[in-house]
Amino acid sequence: MTKKRKVRYDRIVLLVLIAVALIIALVLGIKMILRKPTVDDNPNNNNQIVESNDTSIELVSYDVYKDKDKDNLLGFNFAVVELKFKNENGINYDFGNLVTDENIKLSDTSMYSKKFNLQELDFSLLNTVNGVITSDKEYTAKVFVPFTKDKLILTDMVSGKSFTIDVSKNEKDLSSLKYQSTESNISSSNYNLDISNSYVSDMMTRNGQDYNSSMLCIYTFDIDVKSIGDNIKLTSAVYKKNSDGESYDALDASYASRKIDNIIDKTLKVGDKYALFFEVFTDPNEKQDFSGTITFNFSDGSSKTIDTVLNWWRSYL
Repeated sequence: MTKKRKVRYDRIVLLVLIAVALIIALVLGIKMILRKPTVDDNPNNNNQIVESNDTSIELVSYDVYKDKDKDNLLGFNFAVVELKFKNENGINYDFGNLVTDENIKLSDTSMYSKKFNLQELDFSLLNTVNGVITSDKEYTAKVFVPFTKDKLILTDMVSGKSFTIDVSKNEKDLSSLKYQSTESNISSSNYNLDISNSYVSDMMTRNGQDYNSSMLCIYTFDIDVKSIGDNIKLTSAVYKKNSDGESYDALDASYASRKIDNIIDKTLKVGDKYALFFEVFTDPNEKQDFSGTITFNFSDGSSKTIDTVLNWWRSYL
C-alpha cells in the first residue's frame, strides 16, 4: 500500500469511528428523553411517594378562634380544620392547593402565625401541619386557616371541591393558647429578686443609639427588686440554655431596651424594675424556650444560680 493510500485509509477509519460514536450518543440521548422518571430518580425522596391528583379530602371537624382583644392585637381570626386525606398510592399533598375564599394559600400562612407572639400565644398548641407526605393510604391532619370575614370557604384547587366552615359554631377560647409562666426567685440576707417575665426584645439601644442584632435574639428577663442591702449591685450574670447547653454573658450596662433599663451595675432600691439582657443565637421566628439557669454575681462577692422556668414569647415592637 502506498503512503498516500494509507493516509486516505486512516482518514476513512477515523470518520467511521466518529460516525459510530455519534450514532451511539444519539441513541442514548433518545432513550434518556423517552425514559419515564420514577420516584427512585429523586435521591431526596425517602418516602417513595409521588404527588398525585388522586388524593381525596374530607372535612372531619373544626374549631374556631376569634380575636376579641379590645386592641385587636392579633388582627385576624382563625380555624383549626381537621381534614382526612386518602390516596391508594400514598399521600403527597401540597398545601398550596388549599385556598380560602380570601385567596389565602395554606402553604403561605407564616405572616399570620408569627403574630401569635404579640398576644403571648403558643402556636405549637394547635398541632397543625403545613403539608402531608406519607406512605399511608389514609391520613388525618389539622390545618391552620386564618380568616378576617364572617364566613370561611376552603377549596381544594386540584379537585375543585369546597368546604364551608360555619365560623359561628365550635368557638374556642383564644386564651387557652396562652403561654404559662412561673416566677423564679433569688434571695439572700442582702437581696431578694424576682424574675417576673421573659421575652424577646426588639427595640434595643447601646449607649443611647439604636442597636440591631440581625443574627441573634435578645433574651430579656425582667427583674423585680423585693428587698436589697445597701450598695448591693448586680455586677454580671451568665445564662445557660437548657436546649443546647450554650452559655451567654449578660450584656453590659451600655445596653438597654426602650421599655426597660439594664440592671447591671445599677444602684438598686426596693420596688425597682430592671432587666437582664442576653444575646442568644437562635431563630427569632421560632417559639422561644427560655428554660435554663442564670448565675447572678453580686458586688458583695456572692453568687447565686437559679433555674429559669419561664416559657413566654413576646416582642416589644
